Amino acid sequence: MTQLVLVEVFKLRKRWMLWILLGIMIAFLALLQFGMYFGYRSVENESRGQVPMAERERGLREMRQALTLPRSVEFTFDMTRSVGGILLVILAASVFGAEYAWGTVRSTLIRGVSRANYLIAKLTAVLLIGLAGLAVALVVGVLLTLITTAMLRDSIDWSFLSGLFFPRLLAMVGRTWF
Repeated sequence: MTQLVLVEVFKLRKRWMLWILLGIMIAFLALLQFGMYFGYRSVENESRGQVPMAERERGLREMRQALTLPRSVEFTFDMTRSVGGILLVILAASVFGAEYAWGTVRSTLIRGVSRANYLIAKLTAVLLIGLAGLAVALVVGVLLTLITTAMLRDSIDWSFLSGLFFPRLLAMVGRTWF
């Protein structure tokens, strides 16, 4: 069974669809992160005098927190959960549809692999690729956060890296992957 999963992961890595969908996810994360940054700058510059000062400052503080660590990690997982889930469904449908269209299902099943094992191996491979995509999204989200933090001319407060952050991070990864 492990060999079958490894073969499926190998086949997935060679498909263009995987890399295109990964690029779409990264572009979407960048678009949202920089869109929030430019929205922050727009609100910061335009709303002077139009909105009460306390409300304006509270809104700007919330937007600034969403652009910096650790809240940006939560934002990255939220976006990955919604967009990544859709992209993973597209990938799975493409994998199963292409295998059927190419006729490779029949040749694999003739070699003695049961249908259940074949299906489980394919689903496991898609889930493993999804986990790898989640790791890529986390790294890209942190890098984009570092860029927008530098654009805000803000320093990063690393005090959030306490003992409580990593269990929360693992819980976010688990919820998103699920």
